[in-house]
Amino acid sequence: MKPNYDFSKAERGKFFRKGARVRLPIYLDGQLQKRLERIAQKKVRDVGDVVSDLLIKDVELLEELTSRRIAKGRGGICCPVLGAPSTRYNHHMRTLTIAFLAACTLLAAADTKLGKPLTAKQPVTIAALLAKPADYVGKTVQVKGKITEVCQMMGCWIYVADAQGNKVRVKVNEGEIVFPKDGAGRSVTAEGVFTKEDLTREQAIDRARDEAEDSGRKFDPASIKTGTVIYEIQGAGAVIVSD
Repeated sequence: MKPNYDFSKAERGKFFRKGARVRLPIYLDGQLQKRLERIAQKKVRDVGDVVSDLLIKDVELLEELTSRRIAKGRGGICCPVLGAPSTRYNHHMRTLTIAFLAACTLLAAADTKLGKPLTAKQPVTIAALLAKPADYVGKTVQVKGKITEVCQMMGCWIYVADAQGNKVRVKVNEGEIVFPKDGAGRSVTAEGVFTKEDLTREQAIDRARDEAEDSGRKFDPASIKTGTVIYEIQGAGAVIVSD
């Protein structure tokens, strides 16, 4: 820095804008940024807009869960009265604590409903889907089973398996549904359109790489030898059961 600066020709408030708001820069994890850039490129949108959409969904979900906790915690609880004896205050505090814990338990025990309401009258077994996938392509199907794996990056896909180990991937558009990252092992009923996609080797590598990044697994491109056909459910709604 210089020892002195000449401000004699400076203009006070030249860059001041009344009501202007500063938009803070947010620095993302390297792998997450790459993933978001690919999503933005597919949607032909700015990365910032994609991040904003996802955060809005998360904030709305958080506010909904918070309001549910508050609503459940308020049932039948009296607030402490100013000036009341300490024993009465302690009684109210114990009641409040017990009610809050009970509300949290009820909330945790409730089924988690995601996306649109389920409409199919009868589920299709995963074994049937895999045995004759062409019969179901383009149709809305409903499957039941256990969640064996969840996307740990965006919560945008899950694998659903039956008791025999047959499994199918349920993929959703980022931000429309966010599957809980700790959902593995829970029972789920998922619904959506059964799709088919023919992939070249390069496309198969990209898909496998994305899935490995989402799961925190290592990936070797050499493990993909040829192109492949992928069948999965484009998810529209799901209900995760609290076992």
